[in-house]
Amino acid sequence: MVIMFGVLSTNTATGSGSSSNTNDWADRIAQNISKKIPNFNEWANGVVSKVNSNVTGSLLDFNEWAEGAVSKVSSNVTGILLDFEWANSVSQNTLQLFHYNTNFTEIDKKFTNYKTF
Repeated sequence: MVIMFGVLSTNTATGSGSSSNTNDWADRIAQNISKKIPNFNEWANGVVSKVNSNVTGSLLDFNEWAEGAVSKVSSNVTGILLDFEWANSVSQNTLQLFHYNTNFTEIDKKFTNYKTF
């Protein structure tokens, strides 16, 4: 907004024949701005490099962490799960219920009363 106002006021003050003055003025502003702004690529690369080195130093080895997590979960779950004998027992009992009884109301009652734990 300021640059446009400066261009308009320069043109208005000196007339339409002063476009070279306006160009010189705009060039000086552009040069001053370019000197004050750092090279964005250099700045971004520096930031990325610093973040990378900080993060890499604080992160655990992912494979080591994953193996540890899997091992802990596996040992916890294995301790909780019942053996396959329980599953076979439920399967056999269910098969017998369906095989010998076609009254589903009666089967439902047996399921709700069946406790294995």
